[in-house]
Amino acid sequence: MDNVIRNLQNEWQKILSTKKTYVLFALSFLVPLVIAWGLTSAQAGIGINIGNAAQFMMLMVSLFTSVLLPLFLGMAAIDLFTGEVHSRTMNWILLRPIARWKVYVSKVLALAVYLATHLGIAWLSSVLASVWLANDSLLTGAVEGLQAFGLSLFPLFAFVLLVVFMAQWFKSSSSALVFAILFYLAAVFVPIWFPKLAALSPTHYFDWYKQWMGSAVSDWKLMRSSLFLASSASLFFSLGLTMFEKRDY
Repeated sequence: MDNVIRNLQNEWQKILSTKKTYVLFALSFLVPLVIAWGLTSAQAGIGINIGNAAQFMMLMVSLFTSVLLPLFLGMAAIDLFTGEVHSRTMNWILLRPIARWKVYVSKVLALAVYLATHLGIAWLSSVLASVWLANDSLLTGAVEGLQAFGLSLFPLFAFVLLVVFMAQWFKSSSSALVFAILFYLAAVFVPIWFPKLAALSPTHYFDWYKQWMGSAVSDWKLMRSSLFLASSASLFFSLGLTMFEKRDY
């Protein structure tokens, strides 16, 4: 366990050592503020009703979980796996006296920390934007936003495990990123044409927080979606670990 923790620290330091990480953290912080500024300008100019703080917070959760964070997480996962194969850094990592499964687990945990950090930054910025944007429902919006961003950790982490598995098919980071983007677009749009496939799409559960926070969802549906997320995460984790241990670096 000590090796996992030490390597987790190393992987986290690698994530923090790139300028791209701080640029994406900055984007997570600035996006809610910029959107709030745009909405207040629209309200002042043409009288659009921008709603209350709680509504704005749910808008930000939807934007981050369905658009921004899948892209940010995909890039980070590809950098930690395909990128290190391409730069031959992975060879040096595996020469150290640490089991491959521990290297894999520490990388996945580093991505979980990265995800949680983005969610925390997005929530904090959305709270600040809500204060600027609206004068009502501030506390309700902050609490509901914290619940929604917190619950979003689970479907997004399952998505990370899927990207980690797919990233190991490639030796080029650019090829892996292009494939991941195309796969994501297919996962979003194919269920529109074939609705029966929606429940099998990884993007279908990005709004999982709505099931927990809404009162109209049955316990059976909530349990079914939760089991699907847990089983998908376990499957992708196992497939990725198996491939990582057997791959020749």
